[in-house]
Amino acid sequence: MKAIILVGGQGTRLRPLTLTQPKPLLPILNRPFISYQLDMLKKAGVQQVVLAIGPQAQSWTNHLSSFKPKGLKIEFSIEKKPLGTGGGIRWAYERVLKRKMAEIEPIVVLNGDIFIHLNLRKMNLFHNENKAEATLAVVRVSDISRYGHVKMNSRRKIIAFLEKTGQHHSGDINAGAYLLNRSFVEKIKLAPCSIEIDCFPRFLKMGLPLYSFQVDGYWNDIGTPLTYLKAHADLWKGMAGKNFRKNNGFGYGKYIVGKNVKMGRNVKLEGMVCLGDQVRIGDECVIKDSIILNGCKVGSRVQMNKSILSFYCVIGDNALLSEGTLLGERSIITPFSKI
Repeated sequence: MKAIILVGGQGTRLRPLTLTQPKPLLPILNRPFISYQLDMLKKAGVQQVVLAIGPQAQSWTNHLSSFKPKGLKIEFSIEKKPLGTGGGIRWAYERVLKRKMAEIEPIVVLNGDIFIHLNLRKMNLFHNENKAEATLAVVRVSDISRYGHVKMNSRRKIIAFLEKTGQHHSGDINAGAYLLNRSFVEKIKLAPCSIEIDCFPRFLKMGLPLYSFQVDGYWNDIGTPLTYLKAHADLWKGMAGKNFRKNNGFGYGKYIVGKNVKMGRNVKLEGMVCLGDQVRIGDECVIKDSIILNGCKVGSRVQMNKSILSFYCVIGDNALLSEGTLLGERSIITPFSKI
């Protein structure tokens, strides 16, 4: 199989973290998030991955060698202007995959911000058995009010896509992972469009057979500060599955600590704490349920709770960072500040 990962989004919900770093390159437990997706694809037998990106190709080429799985071919599909999820898939197909695919071979498509543990081999078998044009991974959530709702019949054939209703009840939602036939992709306009809003509902009305495949493993959309923190915590607790814990650097007991980290005296780490490479922590700090990325310097007697520091931040002595603090790259907090 071959795959497309949609990584051209602006990451607006995670700003300011994404102002200087593409969202899929942000680390989860000191590994670029996209590396977890690539590992899953490689394990499923995918041999080639196309990254559908915007003009920021240099950010990717600078980092790719550090996490590219051995034996997995990765190419870029660069969009000169944003094409959305639908147009981005069609452009990647036309630019890279069209001449390299068998007629019956489906394409794996992943949104670049979903943390998912998906049995792609089983999903592919289900797709072929049902002669589907497209198969959508769906996940059941306890509250669908923030999402669109996917309705299907007893054979898991999709019968309707419902927009956000604001109703608070459980239901199945689009999990952001698809298997798409070539014939389906070739019906997508080579123009800015959304596969979720413009393509799936329209193609369903045309009578194309669209099916749903239930995700029975871990799923999380890391697109907000809360869900980004949650992904760290879930992985740290083992809730995201044992496969995701490989190759993470653990140190200081149960805490996640990168390379060349230096800590002062009487530092207290509580809950899920993740420290990147070259981090410096001063004396008598209390850090709880927080993420501190590479190169940050934290002064003495700093208190921090459920906070995220991007790369190379500097926190002055005696500062207080309360729950929900989110600092962009190279931010400077002066001593005795309260945020």
